Amino acid sequence: MTLMYSDGMQPKLDIRHLALLDALGQVGGLGAAAELLGVTQSALSHRLREAERRLGTPLCRRSGRALLLTPAGERLRLSAGRLIGDLLRAEADVQHMTDLGIRQVARIGQTPYASLHWFPAFYAWCRERLPDLQVEVAGEVGESGLSRLLDGALDLVLLAGMPRHPGLRLVPLSLDSLVAVAAPGHPWEAMKTVPPQALRRETFLSYGYDVDPDLEYQRFMRPAGCFPAKVVKVGRPDAVLELIAAGQGISILAAWPIRPWLARGAVIARPLAPLGATAPGLPLAWQAAVRESDGSKGPGPRLADALAAWAGASGAFGGAQVATG
Repeated sequence: MTLMYSDGMQPKLDIRHLALLDALGQVGGLGAAAELLGVTQSALSHRLREAERRLGTPLCRRSGRALLLTPAGERLRLSAGRLIGDLLRAEADVQHMTDLGIRQVARIGQTPYASLHWFPAFYAWCRERLPDLQVEVAGEVGESGLSRLLDGALDLVLLAGMPRHPGLRLVPLSLDSLVAVAAPGHPWEAMKTVPPQALRRETFLSYGYDVDPDLEYQRFMRPAGCFPAKVVKVGRPDAVLELIAAGQGISILAAWPIRPWLARGAVIARPLAPLGATAPGLPLAWQAAVRESDGSKGPGPRLADALAAWAGASGAFGGAQVATG
């Protein structure tokens, strides 16, 4: 069987050739490289000729008694060092997992609106109940989160809303709400609710420009035809909150992730009053997204079930109590 990649190509060299080039780059001679790698000089010389034959180009040249890499060999050596380092770290991780009895690794990411203040408590809870599942967090993965999930780079993505995306299975976690967020002393602090027209003179601090059907643009601004005077893309929810606290603008965010900021009085939040709504508030559902193709015993679904159980027991991902003035 020949290993083929998506572009129809396959590597011509293997790890033995890369190790040779890395060693030659370090010591500059076949004898010293052979000693470094623990093989005979004749075996290493044969390996070098094989690599050059496969690529059809010289990888080394003689300079007196030294054996120097050609530009082609040096280019390969740069990648070789990184790849060998990654492989050594991966092998160490696997050995560590084996020593600890870990059978699966679940990689979790989160799309904009989320924060990580919940993770330490969940991590401790999960380690106690699922000791064979190692949880690794990628933090905020931005607008590429679902693509990375479907590509296999992540096993679970924490997200707000109800994405319409083929290949996903959504595990409900809790119901939250979108709220208007400003600095203490902002005129909104004296208001019970914030209507769409209150945005017209404001600088809106945004984490991105993607239009999500479940979030503020489609559900709050567009129906009323009311939009901020200026939109500034910041890129990260924590940076958005820092700027809001400094009085540099306002935003609309999920209530639950901003609890720590509300508790210390760094920002204020008010319920939204959407056009035509009979009651204030704009609900927002938190979901754990996993691949539909993963079996129930896969790391993603196991982590999603654990996250849902923990959220139900702890009240995580639920909306904060937002004052109404």
